[in-house]
Amino acid sequence: MLLPMLLLVSGSFLFVGSFASSIGAPAVHWSRQPAPSAGESKARQRFGTLCITCHGSSGRGNGPAGMALQPRPRDFTDFRWQDSVTDQHIKQIILRGGAAVGKSPLMPPTPISRVRMRF
Repeated sequence: MLLPMLLLVSGSFLFVGSFASSIGAPAVHWSRQPAPSAGESKARQRFGTLCITCHGSSGRGNGPAGMALQPRPRDFTDFRWQDSVTDQHIKQIILRGGAAVGKSPLMPPTPISRVRMRF
């Protein structure tokens, strides 16, 4: 027999685990974010070094240097833009710079001579 487990959160009781699902209530699951992979950590480091000044920490094109640029840096969170480009196109912009693909010449090519990018 499963006994109900209750959790007091902000003055309300939540049913937790198997009992909750047996009565049709949403179960509450506690989980931790997995540690980033070595590749993800390196990508975040590179973004922080090479891109954040113009694109901002959240990728919205609102970095301190980007605010003065015309055209403004790309907002990576724009779903319409995400749907309009391919991974290969993004890779070419990063590796060759904006001017090489008809974008702003103010975005330089990445200074990393050998970049392994997987999408």
